[in-house]
Amino acid sequence: MVHSSRRSRARDSNPRPLDRKSAFPPHGHGVYCVCMCGKVVCGRWLIEGSPKVVLFDIASSLWKVDDWKQEIWDTSHIGIPWVDQEATDAVAFGFMTAIFLTEVRDVITVNLVHKRVKGKQR
Repeated sequence: MVHSSRRSRARDSNPRPLDRKSAFPPHGHGVYCVCMCGKVVCGRWLIEGSPKVVLFDIASSLWKVDDWKQEIWDTSHIGIPWVDQEATDAVAFGFMTAIFLTEVRDVITVNLVHKRVKGKQR
C-alpha cells in the first residue's frame, strides 16, 4: 500500500470527484477519483517544486487481485503465491497503473475528438 506522510499528502484534504477534463487542476488542488481499478488521488506533493503526483490506494483494489493473478497465470504461466504480500501488492499496483493510464488515454482521446468536432463547427 502507498503510505502517506505529512509531507506527501495532496493539498486538498477534502477530495472531490475527478474533473474528466483535467487530471491536474490549474491551482494544484488534490483530485480524488474512483476509477475502474480502485481509489486514485492526483495532486501536488508538498515538497520543493510541488511536483504532480498520482497516488494509488492498493488496498482498494485487493478484491480484484485474484482475477489479475489468474490472468497472469493464463497468459504467461507465472504463478504468484497467494501468501506473498509484496507480490500481491506489485500485481495490484501494476494492474491499477495499467487501467488508470488506459482511462487517462481514453479521456484525452475523447477531449481531442471533441475539440476537433467543435473546431469544425465554427
